[in-house]
Amino acid sequence: MSFTLRGVLSASVCEDCPISLEGAVVRVYATLPDQGVTARAAADPRHTFRLFHHGDSGDQAALEAAHGALLGEAAIEADGGYSVELAGSYAGDAVDIDLYCGTLSGHVPPRPVQVALTTLQPAWRSVGVADAKAGNEVAAFDYAIPPRLTCATLGRLGLWVICGRVTVCGADQVVEGATVYAFDRDWLQDDALGSAVTGPGGKFQIWYTVAEFSKTPFSPLINIELVPGPDLYFRIEGPGGVVLLSEPPSTGRTPGRQNVGPCFCADLCVPEAPPQTEPIPDFRYIGALDYVVDVDSGTAGSGRTLADNRAFFLGLRLSGPIGTTLGGLPLEYRFEVRANPNAMTPGPWNPVLPNQILPTKIGTSEKLVGAILEVSSVVVNGTASPTEIAVTPAADGWIPMPQEGNLSTGLFTPNLNMIALDTRTITAWPPIDVGAIMAGTPLPPADLAADQQFGIRLRVRQAGLPLTETDGGECHTLAIDNTLYNNVNKGGSWVPSKLSGQLDVTSVNIQELIGSGCGGVTNSLTVLVTAAHPNLGPVTLSMAGGGTTWGFTLPPATPGQIAGAATNGFAVSDLPSCAYIVTLETQVLLTTGDGSPDPVYDQIAFCKR
Repeated sequence: MSFTLRGVLSASVCEDCPISLEGAVVRVYATLPDQGVTARAAADPRHTFRLFHHGDSGDQAALEAAHGALLGEAAIEADGGYSVELAGSYAGDAVDIDLYCGTLSGHVPPRPVQVALTTLQPAWRSVGVADAKAGNEVAAFDYAIPPRLTCATLGRLGLWVICGRVTVCGADQVVEGATVYAFDRDWLQDDALGSAVTGPGGKFQIWYTVAEFSKTPFSPLINIELVPGPDLYFRIEGPGGVVLLSEPPSTGRTPGRQNVGPCFCADLCVPEAPPQTEPIPDFRYIGALDYVVDVDSGTAGSGRTLADNRAFFLGLRLSGPIGTTLGGLPLEYRFEVRANPNAMTPGPWNPVLPNQILPTKIGTSEKLVGAILEVSSVVVNGTASPTEIAVTPAADGWIPMPQEGNLSTGLFTPNLNMIALDTRTITAWPPIDVGAIMAGTPLPPADLAADQQFGIRLRVRQAGLPLTETDGGECHTLAIDNTLYNNVNKGGSWVPSKLSGQLDVTSVNIQELIGSGCGGVTNSLTVLVTAAHPNLGPVTLSMAGGGTTWGFTLPPATPGQIAGAATNGFAVSDLPSCAYIVTLETQVLLTTGDGSPDPVYDQIAFCKR
């Protein structure tokens, strides 16, 4: 039997400022056999939280005395997830969970710290086998470290952070792509603490260490900070170094800025927004259709096109303005899909994975080789070749935007396309067997598979930084139908056959030929038709022969189908003796946004005797 503890650990330093725990290590220990295990397991982690300095002999001894044997450990991933496989000696008892911070959010702290989080009695469940006694046991522990405890940990680490947002003064407008510089006002000299570029939502984080504000002109021999913590003031620059805000150094001596702690939450504003040099990512189009104005895509919408009431099918080209960077850093994007967006409880958002993306040309790359300009297509899920550059999505669907920006290495120019979504992969579309449905017979209502509704949204982030993830446009409701029909009867009694994988049911026959396909007609002609699809469009029935054409009146329509005997608009006895062909043509109201399916036909021939 094996035991694996999984979960997600997160932390925040301000109300709206999560930080990444990537690189920190989750350590799981056996509990010591004392009387306090049950009480500790029932306690909130806020009450069991304890810090141990690595390198401090007293703390190291206390750490060893607090836990039993180390059962396993694992580093936290970028999304906060971890998975610890416990030692074979473990038998399912309570465990102690610690967090070792030798690296945190890509930074190495001056003083590594281990945090005792909690004692946990895991709720194990068997996964992957029917026999729980021999199974793989899995349990979960998720925890969000609150700001007070996060900041206490950072203080002990000697790793400090400024978390903030930049807006336009007096307006609810965020400023993205600006560079924020932080300084510490000192009596001897001002210390530059660091800088960061504002990302989605105008947010930024500046990380620094105690050493950054302890420097003096005599460092490293003498480090002295006359006021214990940094006294902050800021400078903000837009693209091209345009100064948007320059606070005087004296700001660092004002209340709220003086002697700040390891966590500082800054709301900064600039008089006016800098020029926008990066496109704002905006998924807006499905094929050539603007889903905001061309599709009933809003809350409680039908999800069909407004002009001609079409649902969608097959591969959808999803596009809109998008650049190569976000907040000055490389951009990556992915799409997510959810089912039943208008239900009381919509389905969860699921990422569009690589196998759900059709090869999609997202732009071109130009490269100057000597005097020759080489031009290559840049294709998501493409095939690398001398004329094609393949962009490979990550296993979880994130697609990196190419960063080549000059003719010597390759100048990438986006074309607005993002992906071609293969909608056949987003849910099961079981085919419907209609082999028993002869021409003239209606389909049972259950065989008219209704459209399914989905929501589609774009997510963007700075490459590899989950905390910068933000929306990039959402089509709330889209009607999709990829249902196919098998064993559709074709050719009537003349050349009978059954075809599968059909877009709809289109069948025609002549009553007088049933039982004798070559018998011909004399004074009566009864044309039987079945045309069925939940998005059935125009249906026409015509007859050609003897140098002219004739029309019919179709049976009355019901929702999604027309079935029965057509009415002739002519006297059969007046037809000249000749060969005739009757054609049933149906159109299905579906679209990819770029095009619609061709009409579907069925035909039957006969001789007038």
